[in-house]
Amino acid sequence: MSGTVTAAAVGFTSASMGVTLATMFPGTSPGILIGALAGTSIYVLTSEPYTIWKQVIFSVISFIVGVWMADPVSHILDGMVNTVTRNLHPPVTVQISPSIAAMVASAVAIAVLLRILKRTQKGPIPGLDEGD
Repeated sequence: MSGTVTAAAVGFTSASMGVTLATMFPGTSPGILIGALAGTSIYVLTSEPYTIWKQVIFSVISFIVGVWMADPVSHILDGMVNTVTRNLHPPVTVQISPSIAAMVASAVAIAVLLRILKRTQKGPIPGLDEGD
């Protein structure tokens, strides 16, 4: 009996957290939210082992970037794919879904951020000198 109650409590907590998270991004389609969550999961599962708090913070940042950058990344991916498919006979046009773009953006966001941080620790980044 206690196993059923525990499972119901976990399900209720997960559902209420999902609703709370969805209300933080009004007007965002559920597909983009799920794509960003999937990208965050990909990042967490494939990343280097960090402390639990760093992983939580990276996960939140990854999710937010995935939601916010879904449309711009969708257009960037459209351009990249259509550059290749334009050479086919007959020419093919592909449109990348913002949900897929949200997954890509959230999976790549923290990796790019960590690479920039590692580069700045080695010295100044060319083109971003303080004298410019």
